[in-house]
Amino acid sequence: FKTLQQCIDLLKSLPDDESFVFESKYIPSSTIGKHVRHICDHFRLLLDSRPIPVKRSFAEEYFITSDDNDNDSMNTLNDSSEWNVDYDNRTRKGAAETSRALAIKQIERLQSTIQEYSTIIPLNTPINMCTVADKDPMHVQSTYGRELWFCCHHAVHHYALIRVICIELKIPFPEDFGVAPSTLLYMEDKER
Repeated sequence: FKTLQQCIDLLKSLPDDESFVFESKYIPSSTIGKHVRHICDHFRLLLDSRPIPVKRSFAEEYFITSDDNDNDSMNTLNDSSEWNVDYDNRTRKGAAETSRALAIKQIERLQSTIQEYSTIIPLNTPINMCTVADKDPMHVQSTYGRELWFCCHHAVHHYALIRVICIELKIPFPEDFGVAPSTLLYMEDKER
């Protein structure tokens, strides 16, 4: 999954852990860590809301850092027969905001889960998405493929903000980091 791999590569290239938690002066109260946690939350909410019981939920196994290691428990975050996703139900101030190593591990596990799901979940699988618009909940019909695309597109948007922080810290980054795939194609066509 190129979108998530881009993040791993950037995090591994950071000069130190301090740059991961550096608070930007250009984007107030923003850090690379906060953006990465936010990106992971969106992917996690999509993957964890799957209505099929799995051995330990993704969140329990990879995001909760307690000493509870009851690996035999069967859990489902969504006990309905429908796949319901609510991206507003995010975790804030999670450990991945401050630990670059944990963030990398979480992204690698997201990649693994997406790869596993690609063999068992058709992209046209229906999803009910809940969001808040003007203070009222709104329900929208979608599909797994569309929501996976949304999570990737959303990640690229946050990569653009991470890019600003990298510029602020004089940290080099790949030229295509934080640039939408459609923009990259447009730029390629323009150069021909």
